[in-house]
Amino acid sequence: MDFEQIRTLLELFDASSLEKCELKIDDFELKMLKKSRESGVAFESAFRDAKEPITILPEDEKKTLNGNVISAPIVGTFYASPSPEEPPFVSKGQRVKKGDVLCIIEAMKVMNEVTSSFEGTVADILANNEELVEYGRPLFRIS
Repeated sequence: MDFEQIRTLLELFDASSLEKCELKIDDFELKMLKKSRESGVAFESAFRDAKEPITILPEDEKKTLNGNVISAPIVGTFYASPSPEEPPFVSKGQRVKKGDVLCIIEAMKVMNEVTSSFEGTVADILANNEELVEYGRPLFRIS
């Protein structure tokens, strides 16, 4: 399954009245769980070894983030550094330029660099190392 197919599935699931959906194709497994609209939307997405559900911020909470927000371009695992032994790509308060690498998101064993679309200072890092993140999940706030 490629990224566009997963994205389409997530969008269809979000727009549907389904509360839970599980899909398994060979070694690929995707589980989605939707909470009520009043409490926001939560998706539990997993490849075989996922442990915790992922929460996507409701629209009204996204709007409260001041500054420029860098969101996850894909579903995957957030890594703050290139390897466990190395320091993070960026830290809070650090100046970044457009194009600087902020993190890596691993999706289906492929490491995808997430770069800054803005020049400024890292005001917030909104994801934890090795956390599963959904498409569109805010990762960084650049002021």
